[in-house]
Amino acid sequence: MKRSDVDLREKLVLELSYQFMKNMTRDEYFIFAKGIFAYLIPYKNNGLTEKDMFSIINPEIYHGQYLKMDTEEIFGMRLETLLNELIAYCGTPIFWDSDFDDYIKKWDDYYKMGYFL
Repeated sequence: MKRSDVDLREKLVLELSYQFMKNMTRDEYFIFAKGIFAYLIPYKNNGLTEKDMFSIINPEIYHGQYLKMDTEEIFGMRLETLLNELIAYCGTPIFWDSDFDDYIKKWDDYYKMGYFL
């Protein structure tokens, strides 16, 4: 595993956690979520896929945060949405198949619709 892969894994495990996300306001969450995808662009351009992301998310993030997702409703909704988007278990546009600007409009629409109050 390359150092950049380790850095990505460590960043995601740290930041996609209850401890990191628990006090975020709605505005902070949307900035954070869009920032995660901006951070992933160089990895995506170098061949990272949703299957690679699944291998990080499933054992280390999803299972590590499952109990908090179940008991902390807002955190659960926010994290589940991010995880589903990261592994392409979501509606279009999909991050892995889309232009970044087109994809981010999806998050802007989520915000306008009042998601994640």
